[in-house]
Amino acid sequence: MWALTVNKKPEAAGRLRILVANAQGDVAYPRAESLRADGHEVTVALGLSQAAQRASAASYDLAVLDGRWASDGVDGFAALRDAAPEMVWVVTAPVASLPDAVSLLRFDVAEILIEPAPLAELQAAVRRAMERTHAQREAARLRALVPLYEVSQAFMLNVNVEDLLQHIVEAAVAATNAQRGSLMLIDPDRQELAVQAAVGMPPEVMATARERVGRGIAGWVARTGVPLVINNEEDIPPFVRSSLRGGMAHSAVCLPLTVKGQVIGVINLTKTMGQPPFTRSDAELLSVLAGQAAIAIDNARLFEEMQRAYEDLRNLDEIKSEFINVAAHELRTPVAVILGYADLLIDHLPEGWQREYFEAILRSARRLQEIADDLFNLDALRTWRLDTVVAELPATPIYPLVAAVVNEFRGQAQSRNVSLEMTPPLTSIAADQQSQACVRADETKAALILRHLVSNGVKFTPAGGRVIVAVEPAEDEFVIAVADTGPGVPPEKRRYLFQPFFQAEPSLTRRHTGMGLGLSIARRLADLLGGRLWLEDRPGFGAVFCLALARA
Repeated sequence: MWALTVNKKPEAAGRLRILVANAQGDVAYPRAESLRADGHEVTVALGLSQAAQRASAASYDLAVLDGRWASDGVDGFAALRDAAPEMVWVVTAPVASLPDAVSLLRFDVAEILIEPAPLAELQAAVRRAMERTHAQREAARLRALVPLYEVSQAFMLNVNVEDLLQHIVEAAVAATNAQRGSLMLIDPDRQELAVQAAVGMPPEVMATARERVGRGIAGWVARTGVPLVINNEEDIPPFVRSSLRGGMAHSAVCLPLTVKGQVIGVINLTKTMGQPPFTRSDAELLSVLAGQAAIAIDNARLFEEMQRAYEDLRNLDEIKSEFINVAAHELRTPVAVILGYADLLIDHLPEGWQREYFEAILRSARRLQEIADDLFNLDALRTWRLDTVVAELPATPIYPLVAAVVNEFRGQAQSRNVSLEMTPPLTSIAADQQSQACVRADETKAALILRHLVSNGVKFTPAGGRVIVAVEPAEDEFVIAVADTGPGVPPEKRRYLFQPFFQAEPSLTRRHTGMGLGLSIARRLADLLGGRLWLEDRPGFGAVFCLALARA
């Protein structure tokens, strides 16, 4: 059993764990002493079966083997290689046994020494073998990084969880030449692992395969977060064996998928007899792959959650829009009736308390009409489109348009003791200049924008304050600035300023009436006209709203 957190790669130099296997004790023990003198930890075996047993019981970096044993067949060498897949081999043999020793090259022999081999030459051969093996493994690791990087990039670009899980399993199987692979995710409610994607597994098995967290190999890895490489039954933790069901594969790897310190699932890979077992290099490569995969799974889950949240918001927005549309239409009819009869009655009433009461009714009805109009306009803005491009909009004289809107609000400004001015005054502008100073805009929509801006300015300016509506010519546009001496808009609330129903004051304590629709309607209309609407700061003023429209 290998826990990747404590694995150590064989080093090209330094202290090694070496297994010396030779049938002749008078050869094996001097070699062992020579290698110990070179700073290594050495164990002696006087037969191949004994060497395989010791390699199964402990981890060795290198073995010095008697090549003459190959004359009796290679089964014992195969068992040794199965017991220690990554152990480096140095084989010694006399000239007469060289053909048999050469047959061992299939087991990835690093070096063959001709006997009698001086002890100094043996020490040098051990160093060469380790250096060569270390270089080969490092080169293999670097080669593996390129496809690993490409796979990781593919993981990050895939935001469909189902496709991503299948891609992860296929990448893990391809990277290790495994026969089967599966990815299991933890069901947090049931505390069970369920197969979500697999390669080489029948669909009916995928549908039913589940494992409790803490039970079996996958459950143990999910609970502990410790990866396992298992190449024989002795590698299985004793407390897991009792919970295993079925037989054991020839070689298996189980790695946790961990995000922010929490295990979300595991990857299982297996090989059958006839395939080379998983190595530490496989496990190290898979550990990096599993780390990238876990992050990608977490990102894909977050993306799907965001999509669901967006879909919920979109549905809520549609419900809200439908409610606003119905409310606007339902308000308009009774308000129109109230206004009609109130106007008719007021015309026939003399001055006195009765007329004052009806005037109060009329003011409130008009306020209701404004609310209904704002709601209707807000709903209509979703479908409003210009029938033509901005360059083909009619030329609208800007000065008379601004003057007309300012005049509409003079009475309201006077009733609130607010000074409302247009600059430059219309009377100071020559008639030919008034007709030539034009913007590309639909007059009705442009006037509606200005009404919302001027209305806001008058509403939020305290008694004794001023509202100035300035027409400012620019190179290719006219800017209409509506400036007031009110409190302005706090910086932290400006980002929400043009959103529907936004109110700068708390809803329960606010002093000013309104539904917070005017500025959102004005901004949308400005966009439709190809213009711009923004808030800026100017010395001596609270809020300054600027509308820019293209010159005609």
